[in-house]
Amino acid sequence: MFNSRWLLAPFYVGLVIAVGLLLIKFAQELIHLIEHVFTVTLIASIVAISAIELLKSSVNVAARDNRELMWKVASTRR
Repeated sequence: MFNSRWLLAPFYVGLVIAVGLLLIKFAQELIHLIEHVFTVTLIASIVAISAIELLKSSVNVAARDNRELMWKVASTRR
């Protein structure tokens, strides 16, 4: 049983590589965001706020009416 831990070693190596790639992609997106932080227009801010509100509503979907969630999804898809 104790020696079977080596069966999981390839998975751990794969996970480490995947996290490293995610870190690289995160750094790329962060640099891109920092470069364009002062050029974002007012409409982009409104879209971001709407997306956050939609995410919050979808997380609490059990506590919300489905019709209300439908209208929020429809209003952000422009």
